[in-house]
Amino acid sequence: MSTSKIFADAKSAIADLVDGDAIMSGGFGLSGNPEHLIEALLDSGRTNLTIISNNCGNQGKGLAILLQNRQVAAWKGSFMGGNPDIQQQHAEGTVDVELIP
Repeated sequence: MSTSKIFADAKSAIADLVDGDAIMSGGFGLSGNPEHLIEALLDSGRTNLTIISNNCGNQGKGLAILLQNRQVAAWKGSFMGGNPDIQQQHAEGTVDVELIP
């Protein structure tokens, strides 16, 4: 395991993540999201993730791609409105939601 916080690429940056880990993500709405890291998480196939973020993306963009791929077990954030994926999965009981004002 490297002690450096600088990685060659997004895949290397998430290499130590395992199923069930919690991930805190920056961004506001669809602005400022770590798109390369989100894509690397999608490709990694990691599941049962807890996402801590202002929102969880929307309509297949941002963190919503992880929801659509059923990799998210829980989301903690302040705004879920307008995201049909998290609304549906929360209603189904497949994603826990904690709203943080």
